[in-house]
Amino acid sequence: MLVPLGPDLWSRKHAEQLLRHRFGDVHGLDGQSDVNMDFRAGEPQVLGYALARPVKAALLSSARAAGVELASLQPAFVWGREALCRRGERQANGHGARQDAWWVWSEQDRTLVALLRDGRVMSLNPAASQVLNLEEAKRCVALESVRLGGLVKDAPVLAAGWPGQLLDEAGAA
Repeated sequence: MLVPLGPDLWSRKHAEQLLRHRFGDVHGLDGQSDVNMDFRAGEPQVLGYALARPVKAALLSSARAAGVELASLQPAFVWGREALCRRGERQANGHGARQDAWWVWSEQDRTLVALLRDGRVMSLNPAASQVLNLEEAKRCVALESVRLGGLVKDAPVLAAGWPGQLLDEAGAA
């Protein structure tokens, strides 16, 4: 969930309080979930995600039973974005990083479309139509660009999804 914070400079504490409130309004969370956020003081929005504690406990228990030590537990969208940013930093290799990029993550029933600026999520549509290939991802991004006023036209489109989906091998254009 990407939550705008308004015109004032907000502290991390304020951003977390607003995020918890929004998760409660939208998803009916009643304090039984862990809420995580990606926020830097002064940013105009906060990116957050929540995981119900019983679900988290079941995942951790399953990992322990399988002898797997988890480095982190986070949504695939976030994991993919972080991997993408690390890859982009390596590829820049001192020649300057790309300012803007579209990150398209295809779920089983929907697509998440984010505009990244310097690796930070600036816009997020968590319920775009499902895409199965890179051409559909590009069309989805074109719609998002229009929704944002057509301000970002030439940014690269990077797309990924769960194994078994039909996204193109390269995943980038």
